[in-house]
Amino acid sequence: MSDVKKILDSSRMIIWDFDGVIKDSVAIKGRLFRDLFNAEFGDEISNRVLQHHKAHGGVSRYEKIPLYLSWCFDTVDDALVDRYLGKFSEQTIKAVVNSNWIVGVQDYLMSNYQHKTFVLVSATPQDEIEIILAQLGIAKCFSVVYGAPAAKVDAVKECLTRINIPAEQAVFIGDAPTDYKAAINNSVPFLLRSDGSDDNIPGYTGHTIRDFCDV
Repeated sequence: MSDVKKILDSSRMIIWDFDGVIKDSVAIKGRLFRDLFNAEFGDEISNRVLQHHKAHGGVSRYEKIPLYLSWCFDTVDDALVDRYLGKFSEQTIKAVVNSNWIVGVQDYLMSNYQHKTFVLVSATPQDEIEIILAQLGIAKCFSVVYGAPAAKVDAVKECLTRINIPAEQAVFIGDAPTDYKAAINNSVPFLLRSDGSDDNIPGYTGHTIRDFCDV
């Protein structure tokens, strides 16, 4: 039995990130961010947006879009931010729903949600992630769903208290520094979902998982 399988089998609660862990949608969102700014502001800004997005996976669009707009406008007000948030949301739901699953994860979720407590902690806005989960048919798998604007570190703390499971009996599966920070700051073991092509978390030496076929 692999170490990763032992970790998952022994955990009473699994805390899941979404993009890059359940759906292979990180790159898709990067392209959506780039395209959102490319039409009006050209390659220089849109490429800068894409690079920032790649370097700050797991950070909410509520933080990213105001920052990106500040690179384009002298003054950024709530109306401008809301307009760009709306544009991004419209494009995101369809693209994420149609994106590829991380291999094996759908079967793992459906086979285990009645035996373990699954919690979702995502940087996607709350209403949007709930729509996505419903359209994918996996909403029933999660006891609790946390989306933006809730910070991941706060969401993990709250779910441990709410569900009353000790941190050492949980595991957080994530793919970005914000996921790792949310786990470590709450003393929750962490499992990195990585395709092996990127150094998702610089200096990380813990357990990793590529897919859910053999767990």
